[in-house]
Amino acid sequence: MQLFLTLLFALAGGLAGHRLRLPAGAMVGAMLAVVVHNLAFGAGLFPPEFKVALQILSGAMIGSKIDRRDLLEIRTLLLPAVFLLGAMVVLNLVFGGLIYRFSALDVVTALFAVTPGGMSDMALISADLGANTFYVAILQLFRVLVILTFMPSIIKKVLAARAGGQELPAAQPPGEGDRAPAAE
Repeated sequence: MQLFLTLLFALAGGLAGHRLRLPAGAMVGAMLAVVVHNLAFGAGLFPPEFKVALQILSGAMIGSKIDRRDLLEIRTLLLPAVFLLGAMVVLNLVFGGLIYRFSALDVVTALFAVTPGGMSDMALISADLGANTFYVAILQLFRVLVILTFMPSIIKKVLAARAGGQELPAAQPPGEGDRAPAAE
């Protein structure tokens, strides 16, 4: 019964967060609803065995988005990928180290809190290494909120400057217009 109620609260919160179009709304809404449920009734339950199933589903979702065209284009990404990965490792170690040094967080939690990636993915993976998944999820949420708040306007200004100050068209929602339809 505890599991059923936990999942019911998660479903209600997830749907509400998605409907309100919050960043990562389904996950954030589910998490907040279950926190409220657990604080109010002390009955939040989620078996650790489900974590493997969630990781499998995440892998399936990511894998299903990769097609033959992506593999053919990967050669053009080699140099940028090497640069990006090197810079991100250095930045993650620096910022994770600073958070560890100047906060009460343990080193694993601090490093996962600054690692770019999916909020839910980082929380799930960090649990395997003994990090505080709640702190990782909250700090990842703040990271995503800041990025979604500031980056679109920064990118729009950079692109406008490159285009000689011309007004740019409004951005399409993610997923729409990303690729041309595949021939069937």
